[in-house]
Amino acid sequence: MMWPLVWRLVRREGLRGELRWFVLALALSVGCVLSVALVADRLEQVLGNTGRDFLAADRVLQSATPVPEAWLEEARRRGLKLVTTTSFASMLFLGDQMQLASIKAVEAGYPFYGTLELSPSASVAPGRIWLSPRLMALLGARIGQPLDVGATRLTVAGELRQEPDEGFSPFLLAPHALMHQADLAQARVILPGSRIQYRYLLQGERAALDGWQAWLRPQLEPGQRLIAPGQANDLVSRQLARSERYFRLASLIGLLLGCLAMSIAMDHFASRQRDMMALLKTLGAGRRQLWQLMGGLLLGLMALSFLLGGVLGFALHLGFVALLGSLLPPDLPPPSLWPFALGLAVCLFITL
Repeated sequence: MMWPLVWRLVRREGLRGELRWFVLALALSVGCVLSVALVADRLEQVLGNTGRDFLAADRVLQSATPVPEAWLEEARRRGLKLVTTTSFASMLFLGDQMQLASIKAVEAGYPFYGTLELSPSASVAPGRIWLSPRLMALLGARIGQPLDVGATRLTVAGELRQEPDEGFSPFLLAPHALMHQADLAQARVILPGSRIQYRYLLQGERAALDGWQAWLRPQLEPGQRLIAPGQANDLVSRQLARSERYFRLASLIGLLLGCLAMSIAMDHFASRQRDMMALLKTLGAGRRQLWQLMGGLLLGLMALSFLLGGVLGFALHLGFVALLGSLLPPDLPPPSLWPFALGLAVCLFITL
């Protein structure tokens, strides 16, 4: 006879009585946590799925100095494709104009993954240089004009719109330029004390990559780093983690206020139930039955709150995605079940 009484209590107290504030406060708490978790989950899936695109390769060996040629020969012997990039900062001269720029010299075949967007569309070739739109504006450059890089003169071939591994440049504050690796020796811009970043991009079968990685790791020295796709977006991941912590802090404040409202509502409810508990005990209800009554009531209120909070959290996360708009990748994957499991755990924990 207890379960019909539980259902009547849930309908009377949870929907129309004092405990409706308990339900609404718990639903708001779940919605706050769930909305942040859903956005973070979808972004983490994007970063995980597109790790190779951020890296532009299957593996990258990064070093502040040129690595031994034997390392590269071993990679080729194992059937791996190899492309070298060199990033450095240097002054560019165009007539009377000059500007410090972050320059990346690449070989043919760059990148293995991701998008290198040049305008007009072309392949990277010796004797030519591509400038970012900001750098084009700073220099007042036009396509076809000669531009001096160190001791060599290159022709402005167009605009550099996008690089897949742009986040790995150590000169992020300077405007960007792209040139061919073959022009680097003639430019004579790499001198003792220059701040250089050498990146060796590798592509191949996973077994060959894992074998070369295991062979190489014991030989790595300070200043050298082997990067896999899972580590390709460290900078983006750190920014995402900081943003997520901020939003989780905001949701925690809402959660604490919700807990306070729930406590007040439950306290008022409990003070009104003493007479009913006494009456039920007089009619023969035992301790176990009373536990079932109150436990069933809380379980029903929790289920109702979780359903409302789930709808609210999903709607809020859609609002966040719409507000962020173009700042997010265009095709976000659907959320996994993990945020909903987190919302259910939060709901259960607060209720207990």
